Amino acid sequence: MLKLYSQLIGLPFYLLDEEQKGGIITQLILDPERGNLVALITVGGQWIAALDVAPFNGEYWEISSGDALLEEGELVRVMEISEKKRWLIHKPVVTKDGEYLGRIDDFVMEMETLTLAQLYVTKKFLFLTSEKRIIHRSEILEITEKSVVVKNDRIEAPETLKDYFKLKEKVGALEPSQIRCPFRLKMIQKTPFRQSEMRS
Repeated sequence: MLKLYSQLIGLPFYLLDEEQKGGIITQLILDPERGNLVALITVGGQWIAALDVAPFNGEYWEISSGDALLEEGELVRVMEISEKKRWLIHKPVVTKDGEYLGRIDDFVMEMETLTLAQLYVTKKFLFLTSEKRIIHRSEILEITEKSVVVKNDRIEAPETLKDYFKLKEKVGALEPSQIRCPFRLKMIQKTPFRQSEMRS
């Protein structure tokens, strides 16, 4: 299953042990060397290690338990990644020879493995998008603090423009009404979730 980053942020997550909603995911942190998910970040700023994330079902995130929610700084693997390397959105993309290709507008995750699959790169001229590219993970050489470096013999933009829109349509964003709560009946009987209660 392929999902856009823009689809995955803003989705709710549910705590499997408590069978209730835990909150909203606002950010994904990827390992810049391997391209795999390291952690999720919640609205309240708490971190969730990828090991505590259940297989994605397509509509919401599932987390093993409330104990999986950590305070910022408690997840050692994330702290080992410099802050500027954690974020891909809007990061410049250049070839090995230094040619500027644009900035990352979105990216695609392979949800079975929780790994980076593709980058959506747009190049703008006078605030208007002039080029769009899809860059496969295999073309990425390095993710640095300043940019993403890709191979020189990349896929050219004219060949990928149609695929760009095709994949966008294929993994069209979920509307809030399409997100079904797995514990709807039980949640009605529970008090509203408060993040301040998570660590008590």
